[in-house]
Parts: sequence; structure tokens; C-alpha cells
Amino acid sequence: MGKKKVKKESKKEKNVEKSKKGKGKIGMSIDTKELISFVSVLDVGGLFNECAIEVKDTDDEEETDACLGVITHDENSNVQLLFRKDIEMKNVVNGFIPINVEETLKVLKVKYDGEINFRFSGGKIIIESSTHGTTELYPQAIEESRIEDRYFKYDTDGRWLSRKKMKGDKKVYKTAKTRVRIDKSELDKALIDMTLSDSDYVSITFAEEFVLSKSGHLESKMTRNTTPLTAEVTGEMYESLLPAEFAKVVDKFDEKVKIDLQGSSGIPLTGFRQQGEGYDMKFMLTHMMKEEE
Repeated sequence: MGKKKVKKESKKEKNVEKSKKGKGKIGMSIDTKELISFVSVLDVGGLFNECAIEVKDTDDEEETDACLGVITHDENSNVQLLFRKDIEMKNVVNGFIPINVEETLKVLKVKYDGEINFRFSGGKIIIESSTHGTTELYPQAIEESRIEDRYFKYDTDGRWLSRKKMKGDKKVYKTAKTRVRIDKSELDKALIDMTLSDSDYVSITFAEEFVLSKSGHLESKMTRNTTPLTAEVTGEMYESLLPAEFAKVVDKFDEKVKIDLQGSSGIPLTGFRQQGEGYDMKFMLTHMMKEEE
């Protein structure tokens, strides 16, 4: 007689087994510092205070380099964030966990350290420490539109940003024609212009020959500032009129890693992307309407 075939246990069946052991609620066991580091990226001046994080493991092992991710946008859809980070976690059960960013960070920083269980079930988050101290949080329900990719798409090389539009039932992508590689310190110079001009936006012109920041350049402004910036530009010249939220977004970037910025004159959006070891962060900013000078 041949050997009896043993059916391989699926991930879904493993999650059912975890549920029987009290581990089946959406969530994971994770180091507190790792979770704080992830949630802190979502703390963008209150833009995304209510959002949902996705917990996802990448294979069938109980302990694995899994990842946390988020797709969200602010109330006015002026700023969108897509963020993914690989994190070592245990007992991962896939799904979305709605959180209040400010409240979650406060609890994690004040009360917890080391490994914790972070689970969501029945409309509440349960945080439990290794010594069985617990916290229950009751976040708001998150609209489905807050966890959908509204604008972003990249080609297979992860390079050219597109804006997603609907034409009937079909998604149409308009591709950016300009790509910029720039340091955070250069974008900080544009923020200084905006601050000194007491303006609610900053204009940055990107061209292969030059990059120039302008703020307060309208007749209604008392102070006007311009600053040449250093960047690597590929493609056609275009002007981006970045809103005040730009200041909150730039603060999230790493000083040591170049920012990949993309856009074009035919798309009223600018995309910012920064990738490092185990993480991928993208912001999309809708341009301000241009006023007459």
C-alpha cells in the first residue's frame, strides 16, 4: 500500500486553530517599540487620526517577518498616505484594525514596553502585556474609502507615478512626466519660504536646468521669498503648488534617504515616495488652485 497523503493545513485553518487558542482575533504579538514606530508615521498633524492598519503575514510560519500597512486619506482627500513596513511579529491573524492614532500612541508610550498582544474583535482593541495588564480601546468604524488606493499606481520598476481616474466603469491612469530625486533638507528650504511669507502654500518649479521655490509671490502678500533648490530632475518642466499640509508631510521623511518626487503639468497632484530597508512610504498631495498674480 502507498503512503497516505496528509493534507497540508491551510493558512485559514491555522487561523481557526489560533482562534481556539484565544489567538484568532485580528492582530498580532509585537514589540511595543516597533508598533509605536509604525503608528508614529500616521501621526501627521491630525490628518489621519482615524484610520485602519492592515496586519498581514507573508507565509505560513507562526513567527515571521510580517508587515503592517495603511492606506488612508485626510477628510478633504487633499493628502493620501500609503505606508508599508516589514516587522517581525508572532501569531499573526490577517485583517484590518481601526485605530485612533493619538489615543493609541498615548497608551502605548505611557503604559507598555516589550512584547504585547494587540488584537481587534467586537468593535474594540485589546492590548495585553506579558504580565496580563490590559487596555481596551473603542475606535470609530472606518469608511471603506479610507482603506482603498485612490490615486497611486507605479509601473513594474516602481518609477512613474500615475493618477487613477474613472471613465465609466474603467480605471484610467495618467502618467507623470517628471521625476525628481531630492533630499529632505532641500524641501525644508521651501518650507522656510512658506513660513517667512506667512503663506498657505509654496510653489516649486522643477526643471532639468533649475529647481526654484517661491512663496508669497502674489500681490496680496507683503513678503515674497524665492530659493534655488538642488535636485536631480528627469523629464519636462512643471510647477507644483503644494498646500500647507506639505509641512506636515515633509516632517515624516528620513534625512538620510532621498525622496522620489513625481508629477507633471497635466496632473494636479504631486507624489512623494521614500523607500528604505523593509519600508515603503508614499504621500500624494493635491495642488492648490493657482491664483492670479
